[in-house]
Formats: sequence, structure tokens, C-alpha cells
Amino acid sequence: MTKEGETSGEREVVRSIAVKELVPDQYKIGEDYNTWRKVFEACTKANKWDYEAVCIRLTVLLKGQAFRIYDSLKVEDYENATQLLDALRDRINPPAQQAARQQEFYGRMRKASETISAYAADLVTLAELTFPGQLEDKTVKQVLLQRFLDGLRPQRVREFACVMQTTSLDEAIAVAIKAETTITTVEEKDESLSVHTVESKEDWQQKLSKQMEVLTAAISNLSSGGNRGRGQWRGRGQWRGRGQWRGRGGGNNGSGPKCYRCYGYGHIAKNCTAPQPASKQQEN
Repeated sequence: MTKEGETSGEREVVRSIAVKELVPDQYKIGEDYNTWRKVFEACTKANKWDYEAVCIRLTVLLKGQAFRIYDSLKVEDYENATQLLDALRDRINPPAQQAARQQEFYGRMRKASETISAYAADLVTLAELTFPGQLEDKTVKQVLLQRFLDGLRPQRVREFACVMQTTSLDEAIAVAIKAETTITTVEEKDESLSVHTVESKEDWQQKLSKQMEVLTAAISNLSSGGNRGRGQWRGRGQWRGRGQWRGRGGGNNGSGPKCYRCYGYGHIAKNCTAPQPASKQQEN
């Protein structure tokens, strides 16, 4: 039974009390408007709300600043619920705000003190604001994956994750975490090894220094005349004494004139004291 003077929208409200209907959650600024709108439109279709009923439901479901924005609209200026909801969207998410969110999303980089999981979670939140209600879209998923890889830091972690050619965000997160753990472990080992290497070099330098001292002393001893023998061996290519080699292909280490009698160095044939070859003696 209806009362006289009741509008169709008011009758819908009365009917909703008696009959349980599908109603979306309340909406407030900061939440994903596009997702909420999809649910609201589904309820509108399921409950067969007309335009007047939609306007009444909006006054109940919008909270705080969202309701004040809706209240500033003149519902009679719109022909249907779609136009009204579009106008509400443009007021809640103005183009300038949307552009700022896109800039923040595409410029997001992993911070130095930020974990990979926290970086990925924040990037997903920015993607929800940049592409409201489209996170399940294949193209948007690919864009989100690429942004995650591009924003990874440090560079070695990013390069490793890119080389692995991951196909989903979850897979890329797992690969990046594993890469960072591996790289950190290797760096710690390298740092420990470098310390031991420095210590080994210092020990080696000390030993080398001692060996050089011994070698220097030995050279000084030779220079002062020690161990300079007087060889008594005489003959072709043999020791003559006083550090001079008088033989074929030898002789004072190849310095001085060459003797064509004994083929030694340091004298000429007429001054050679080597025995005359037997062939020369027979000729004489």
C-alpha cells in the first residue's frame, strides 16, 4: 500500500526495506571510484533502479567530501545515471589530478632503504590510481611489469631481472629478491676476500724486502773483489782467469775486438796467447 504524493524513488526506498536488495558499500574520497562505480551499476541493473532511485541511493552511499561533491551537482541537468556518474567521476578525479598520478606512477623508482616487496606494493597502488578499474587488463599488466623493472635499483638487480625475461609481476618480484640476495652474498664474500688479499700482499712484500736485502748484500760482496778467482784452465773456449773468458764464442761477454785465431773477444790475433791449432803448426 502506497501513500498519496510518494514519488517512485521514495517508493523504491520503502520497497528496499521490505525486500533485501543488492547495495554496494559506501564510497569516500581516496578509494577507487571506478571500481565502486562498476559495483554500483551492477546493483542498479540487478535491482532495476530508475534514475530517481539512483539519485536517492547516491545520497545514502556517498560519504564526506564525496557526498558534498555530489550535492553540488544539479541532478536534473543530466538525462540518465551514466551522465550523472560521469560528472561525479570528473569532480572526484579531475584531469589535472589524474595527470599528476600518472606522472608519479611513471616516475616511481625504488628507494635505497626500500625492500623490493614494499616498492612493488606501492607501485601497484599507484597503478590502481592511474588505471582505475583496469588492473586486470593485459596491457595494463604489461605496463605495470615494465615499470617495476625500470624502477628497480641497484642497477645489477635490475639487469638480472630484465635478463630473466619474466612474464608477470609476481614472477619479476621473486626473481629480483633472489638476485638481490645473491648479489649481496657475493659482495660480502668479495669484501672478506679483499681484506685477506691485502694482508697476504703485505706479508709478501715484507718477505720480498728481506730477500732484496740479502741479494743486495751479495752483490756488494762481489763488487768488492770477493769470490773473484784466478782460473788456471787454459785452452780454446776455456777460463783464463781474472774474470775473462778466452774461447770460441766467449771472451769478456762478447765485448772488445774479436780474435780470429781463438775466436775469443778482448784482443786481436797477433796478441793471442792461445796454443796454435795443429793444422797451422804443420803448415809452418
